Amino acid sequence: MLGEDCPGSRILLPSHPPPATHSVMLQHLKREKPWAKLRMSRKDYETRRPWKNSGVSRKRFEAYLGDFPDEAIDVLYREADAEKLVEAMFGKVE
Repeated sequence: MLGEDCPGSRILLPSHPPPATHSVMLQHLKREKPWAKLRMSRKDYETRRPWKNSGVSRKRFEAYLGDFPDEAIDVLYREADAEKLVEAMFGKVE
């Protein structure tokens, strides 16, 4: 059996939970990146700087974006795609 009377194969488990900073760092790494949430590359995100148009700091913009449900972003993208299709078919209508 693994860990029983077999030197070198023992699995060492910590006797105490990791410090809180480790869990905070892990949550930060697992959180979806803002550019992924907006369906763009990091390079495009950095180039377009969407937080500048919103009038808030980048940190605050990303916090708001993190709170925004993915389904709502999907709806916005579908509406924008639909508008592009209508415009391509019928021209720009004002």
